[in-house]
Amino acid sequence: MSTTRIEIDPEGDTLVIIPVKLPSTQSETPNPPDEKHFLCSKKHLTLASRRAARLFSSQFREASVESDGLYHWKFEAIFNHEAFSLVSKIIHGKTRGIPRTIKLDLLADIATIVDDLQCHEAVAYFSENWLLWWPSGSEEPRGKALAQLILASFVFEHASLFETYTKLAIRHSDDVPSTFGLPIRADVLSQIENTRTQIFEHLFDGLDKLYDRILDGSVGCNPACQALRLGSLLQARKKLGLYPRPSSPFPKLSLDSLLASLATVQSPAYFGLPNQGPVAMYSGKWSIENSTTVVVTRGFFGGQSKSTQPGTNNASVSSPQPSGLLGLSAVSQNTNNPPTRQLGAPPQPTVGLFGSSTASQSPASGGSFGKANSKVGTNTPAAENQEQPAIIVKHKCRLKDLIEPLVMAAEKEITGLKLADFPRP
Repeated sequence: MSTTRIEIDPEGDTLVIIPVKLPSTQSETPNPPDEKHFLCSKKHLTLASRRAARLFSSQFREASVESDGLYHWKFEAIFNHEAFSLVSKIIHGKTRGIPRTIKLDLLADIATIVDDLQCHEAVAYFSENWLLWWPSGSEEPRGKALAQLILASFVFEHASLFETYTKLAIRHSDDVPSTFGLPIRADVLSQIENTRTQIFEHLFDGLDKLYDRILDGSVGCNPACQALRLGSLLQARKKLGLYPRPSSPFPKLSLDSLLASLATVQSPAYFGLPNQGPVAMYSGKWSIENSTTVVVTRGFFGGQSKSTQPGTNNASVSSPQPSGLLGLSAVSQNTNNPPTRQLGAPPQPTVGLFGSSTASQSPASGGSFGKANSKVGTNTPAAENQEQPAIIVKHKCRLKDLIEPLVMAAEKEITGLKLADFPRP
């Protein structure tokens, strides 16, 4: 086993032993050191570290001098040796080479050591300056970076940053928060998860109550409007994975993405009669223009069609004029009657024995003998258009307006944790 000694205090009386673990594929030297030995001062360690003070005043082996005349304090392979070197130099007052800014990975490693040694006061000045540089850039931290910042802001007791980063964790976590191997306190993680699930529960309770309100008619201006909103709500919940209602701890759901999706939920526009709701719910008015109606006059074995425009007096249509024994001649609404056919003139189209005139624009069928005076049109017949509205209005009822209060309420609930709620043991 090879060792490397680092003299923090050349006149020190304590060896702090940090095992070094290198990846199996990494080999900087033919025989990399297995351990880093930091020569430190017991006095400085016990003054700065509450853990060291308890250790060296106990009956443990570390409190006894070894054969080499030094105290030996050995750790498991959990510390980064570069981070430990910086912390040790700060404890011993060797601060000339301490950097003002450090990378986030190193910051998290230092926080891990400070929390373990309980030497928060000794590094407070430097840790506050280090935290000022994070987060860097405009992007919000996610994943491991967010976990590292939660750890650092907690250990270095930066209340506002701790609240900010825990709020981000509550908003963006899509499962139980991961520690990424960092020593984040269990009660902090538990509170993040409890807050997240509680907000989801309140949100889903609100969506369920909204469903019930639409269903019992307490929301919406008329039954058709209510049916449209109810269907749109169910479709939106199904699309977002909220129907049927998901169960706690709501895996694969994040508050940030879900609230953003709910805020964009839309329902189709609804048009109806003016008397189907209060005037205040209208956002527009449209007039409906009737289409041309084709009317057919039939006899015993056939008939002839003709067109009328909306508003035309159709009184003569309902009174066909008899013509022959087995049929009816076409009755014209024009006051100019066609000339009488002379001998030798081409025959005019008339209703035959078993058919109708070829001049008909719309074929008629009415059983073996037909139906007298029935009217068939390319559009709805005038007799059946009595309920066709002349005016329709667009309703302002929107599903978005019903969901928006639920989204806003959830947003207000997303708040970070208070550092004061997690006192040190």
